[in-house]
Amino acid sequence: MVTAEAREKQVKAAEAELKEETAEIEKEKKIAHDRTAQDEKELAEWTAKRDGARGAVDPDLLRHYDRVQKFRGSGLAEVLEQRCSGCQVALRPQTFNEVRSGKMIYCDSCQRILYYDPSKEAPATEAEKNHRRRHHPKIDASQAWYYRGEHGDVGEVFLSFSNSAGSATRRVYDAASGRKLGDTVIREGAYRQAFPEDLAETIRLNGNWSDAEQDDWLDELPTAVLDSLQRDLALARAEAASHHKKETVGTPSSVGS
Repeated sequence: MVTAEAREKQVKAAEAELKEETAEIEKEKKIAHDRTAQDEKELAEWTAKRDGARGAVDPDLLRHYDRVQKFRGSGLAEVLEQRCSGCQVALRPQTFNEVRSGKMIYCDSCQRILYYDPSKEAPATEAEKNHRRRHHPKIDASQAWYYRGEHGDVGEVFLSFSNSAGSATRRVYDAASGRKLGDTVIREGAYRQAFPEDLAETIRLNGNWSDAEQDDWLDELPTAVLDSLQRDLALARAEAASHHKKETVGTPSSVGS
């Protein structure tokens, strides 16, 4: 039989335990309250930053982003292995090249805004590194590629010329996207005589793709071809800059009397 004294001890022990648990609960409530206040503060700061960033975005683009995000859960998608990471649909070569060049492009399938991170490209192999020592194209080759910084009103282009059966063929491609510009033009004579106006202020590039191959490409350069031309252009520019630097260093400066 429990005595009154024993019961009183049990009550006091229970009260002490309750008091301790209550204090712990109040402590946790304060921590939660402080954390909530901090979270709300950070949320307000990030919301302000977000609103500021949204204010700098084109309104039409922002509406498109909001609309796609509402239905798709996200309005952006990274391009990985030439596919939209949002819907996994493969991109056409021209679309892929345009995204890589920084152009604002929507995925044809899911309408997400596409972006490309060049840092995720596969590192160059040893063979590719060795290939960076530029080979110079043959001067008298019947097929030639050139880069031109200005071509009419379209800007930077790659020009493809070929000689065959007494006539010359010219094709023009956008240097950034690889998209073919205009129709294939054929004139009598070799390309140097047939298209002299197109050869001014150009950079000769390496490239050897036949007319049949180019016909198969239809309206855009394959990604591998565009990459090859752009790499060779970068090497040609670096080579020219190096030669210019050597010439500048080797030229004695004038000294005034």
